[in-house]
Amino acid sequence: MRESWRFIDADDAERAAFSDLARVRALAGREPVAEPNRLRAVFAVRAPDGRRYFLKAFTRTQLGNLVRNRLTRPRCRDDAAREVAVAQALAARGFAAPRVVAVGTRRPASFCLLAELPGEELRARLAAGRCPDALAERVARHCGAIAAAGLTLPDLSALHVFVDGEDPSVARLAVLDLHRGALRRPRRRDLVRMLRSFARSVKGLAVPRGRALRFAVR
Repeated sequence: MRESWRFIDADDAERAAFSDLARVRALAGREPVAEPNRLRAVFAVRAPDGRRYFLKAFTRTQLGNLVRNRLTRPRCRDDAAREVAVAQALAARGFAAPRVVAVGTRRPASFCLLAELPGEELRARLAAGRCPDALAERVARHCGAIAAAGLTLPDLSALHVFVDGEDPSVARLAVLDLHRGALRRPRRRDLVRMLRSFARSVKGLAVPRGRALRFAVR
């Protein structure tokens, strides 16, 4: 079975530790660390120097994604390549996303190795009561700025926004789960989908109505 492995943004230690896809898979944990579905799973990977990474494994690219990957920018062959391209587009526009260490394929599957993001997901902050209005406002403006910069992230949610730092004015924000992203401004239906995704991600949490409406209008 044909296999490929290509470094994207890796230091010397990472190139030695993750020399090929087989090596990375051997270092990965056996149980997914995020809720899996039939086409995608995420596994934690611990490097010999102690740094933590995540291997995002796509079993195959489903038909709808395949068509989208071929016909919309950034044009790619598979979901892992799309994740890389959207992450690079975000970085080029000044937005933080997980650093992509390497990408590979073992057809029909594709894989990307991502460095761990600092901080914690927004949902965890909300659940712990550590998301003051000032931070909620910053997150809302940040997500709106991504859309205004010509990027559509349909899976954007409180699970996919990371916050690093306690001071709302300087906390560092990043977004992840990018394989369904597109290089275009969101259309109305995209915005509806994104708001629904956010709403599902905070289900069961006591999010004030005013804060939710503030996010929606940004």
